Amino acid sequence: MYGEKIEDDKILDVKVVNELPEIVMKSNGFAAGDFRKGYFKTNDRKTVTLFVNKKAKPYLLLMTTTEEIYFSSIDVASQDLLTQIENWVKLK
Repeated sequence: MYGEKIEDDKILDVKVVNELPEIVMKSNGFAAGDFRKGYFKTNDRKTVTLFVNKKAKPYLLLMTTTEEIYFSSIDVASQDLLTQIENWVKLK
């Protein structure tokens, strides 16, 4: 429902981070237990997109031309995803 399709030329930066920004409200998303999926407002009124399980740290942070996306997976390590994305978009 809140899926994202990102073209490689829209990715400005990608990195692994240990913390999420401070979220003050859900603007259009789902939040239950440790899961967050959708659009959320930060303490500084910025909207970020979360696809995270809060227990699956660290998080992958994708900075695109239009948004910040935080992602985590219990199936694939964030560092492995970072390497795959760096190779895909040639950020190295």
